[in-house]
Amino acid sequence: MPQSGTRPGLLEADPSFRALIENTSDIITILEADGTIRYESPSIERSLGYKSSELIGSDPFVLVHPEDAPRLKGEFSKLLLDPGVAHACDFRFQHKDGSWRVFEGIGRNLLHDPVIRGIIINSRDITEREQTDAILRQSEELFRSLSASSPLGVFLIDYDGRFTYVNARCREICGFSLMECQDNRWLEFIHPEDRVPFTKRWHDFTTGCARDFHDEFRVKHRNGFMRWAQIRAAPMLSDEGARGGFAGTIEDITERKRAEGAHLRLAEIVESSNDAIVSTNLEGTVTSWNAAAERLYGYSAEEIIGQSIARITPEERRQEKLAVLRRVSNGEHVSRFESSCVAKGGHRIPVSLTVSPVKDALGNIIGTSAIILDITERKRVEEQLHLQSAALEAAANGITITDSQGKILWVNRAFTTLTGYKAEEVIGKNPRVLQSGQHDKAFYQKLWQTILSG
Repeated sequence: MPQSGTRPGLLEADPSFRALIENTSDIITILEADGTIRYESPSIERSLGYKSSELIGSDPFVLVHPEDAPRLKGEFSKLLLDPGVAHACDFRFQHKDGSWRVFEGIGRNLLHDPVIRGIIINSRDITEREQTDAILRQSEELFRSLSASSPLGVFLIDYDGRFTYVNARCREICGFSLMECQDNRWLEFIHPEDRVPFTKRWHDFTTGCARDFHDEFRVKHRNGFMRWAQIRAAPMLSDEGARGGFAGTIEDITERKRAEGAHLRLAEIVESSNDAIVSTNLEGTVTSWNAAAERLYGYSAEEIIGQSIARITPEERRQEKLAVLRRVSNGEHVSRFESSCVAKGGHRIPVSLTVSPVKDALGNIIGTSAIILDITERKRVEEQLHLQSAALEAAANGITITDSQGKILWVNRAFTTLTGYKAEEVIGKNPRVLQSGQHDKAFYQKLWQTILSG
């Protein structure tokens, strides 16, 4: 039976034509010269929910989206004036459920054809493709918006190595434009000492020998200054997993490199210092231990780092050390604090410590750093002086110590017993207060000459 609304013999005239239009996923529509629908293929029900007979004799432009209808009517008018020539147009058509579907239509005026005698429209549902394209456009817009405000340089490279996109920050860091990036000319901006190893690693990455790319190198900016840059890149993969190009970021790490250099110089100073320098975290775990500390305590850095500072603290001094740790944790600096430590061999070492807080980049106290001086020799000298002082104090003879100008600095107890003068009465005065009057001036001059000459 012929399809409702068709002229007799249209489908029967060519069985292959009938098979084509009844089984194709595209919608085949035949319009009269006035635009009314004469025929709809069965596929309209799958795409738009209408039965093929529902729209016969109706005006299709009523179901076209209002924004698209004027344009589509204009294309229909062109078809009437242009027999046999195909015209393509995208448009939105209303589904039976009220939603809108997007179609790609190709029309041809076959009014002159003795079998068709109408305008045939082939419509393909491209709604999903349009949605995908819209998502892709939104994604691209988001990417460009984010990259435009990114503190990192962002770039895209196609599979042949041509840059397709660089953001403003990328140009600021490196100093070259998108055009100057082409044909690997951007490699010329890399420091000569870094260029060869960088180029080899980049080649390995782009040829698939490496999954991702990360490198640091020096780049000569257009302004003549040398900058340090860090680049990270990864392949852009298709749905099938094939590489379609590369996306990456570039970061200016010049300040970080300077800070690292300063840190290395400081580490060298600490390591070469003659004073023992030891750092701990706030729990008292040793985090650094220089060569002087190794010499002082006998422990190597490998032996002590990660261990508790209590390992070198005498049992009776631990509460004292904890009190110092609490003070430093609160931001105090503790200077010339005298204590003692236990060396690897078990012997005690008298020390003087200056302990300061260690802060992170945000100013938070994260540990302590101590400069430790071995005061063994000083303690020995002090003890010797103490013994000598005790001996002088206990001597039976009166003893006086003066400076080079003859002022009395110290007298022992025997001096007070013999002269009757208390120490506070004569200290700072000249010994002439003790003159008896039985010796002349020449005697005392000779006496002082003898004393001053040793």
